[in-house]
Amino acid sequence: VLRRFPGASLAIGARDERVIDVLNQVGHPVFGVAGPHFRAMGWSVFPQTRGINTRTPGIADGRMITYKEWVATLPPERLVAHWAAVCPGLNVAGIMGPATGAFAVDIDVTDRPLRDRIYAIAVEEFGPDHYVRSSGGVKVALILGIDPADPVEAKRALPLLDAEGRSLDGQAVEILANGSPLTVYGRHHRTGERFTYGRLNPIRHGLDRIARVGAKSVQRFLERVDAEVVRLGKVKQYDKGAPFVATGEVEAATLGADGIVTPGGRTSVRGVT
Repeated sequence: VLRRFPGASLAIGARDERVIDVLNQVGHPVFGVAGPHFRAMGWSVFPQTRGINTRTPGIADGRMITYKEWVATLPPERLVAHWAAVCPGLNVAGIMGPATGAFAVDIDVTDRPLRDRIYAIAVEEFGPDHYVRSSGGVKVALILGIDPADPVEAKRALPLLDAEGRSLDGQAVEILANGSPLTVYGRHHRTGERFTYGRLNPIRHGLDRIARVGAKSVQRFLERVDAEVVRLGKVKQYDKGAPFVATGEVEAATLGADGIVTPGGRTSVRGVT
């Protein structure tokens, strides 16, 4: 692969800047250089297209690449090198889950004040050590390590709702885990803007630099966003050991003429899936 891209480097450490220099060249292949580099740093990755409406795995050997088998196991480096040779221009998609040892909190929110408040709670709950990915707009995604003692396994999109329970223009907070792909390097599929990172950059800083977060922390984060910032459509019970408390008005049970009791219900129950 390196012979095809003079000046590129897949080394880890002080020479990482050479990889970044190559990626910053306009029109230069992304997966062709960054794919093997991410794999060498412990990421489970595959090449991903940049279609306006769809993002799919690339084509290798006449077939679409399948990535589900690389959720729990890292793809062989030789396989990633082959993908880099045949799909050099595609984005790098990271597979969230146990192989990479990471999951993501995608704050898919276009309202900047709302985004800032949600992100502030994320930092309070998860700490400052995470990759935060953006592409020039308001939306951001946090990539965090998985705590093996309390793994985040559920993936879910939680829509933001207004006071009447209607979706806020399709905005959501998404938990990407257990096989969910996330574009970790390249360009946004709609805007064409390059993805950038904050203080920690995955192409420079290893996965050991990000905090390991458990499901209980994710649960607290979602509950705080729901209570303090904006109503969420569904608050997934990531902490399986926690007692579930439904909310909403309780309807009284009724006794029919035939003596059959019809139990009451809740007109609005949140958090049930």
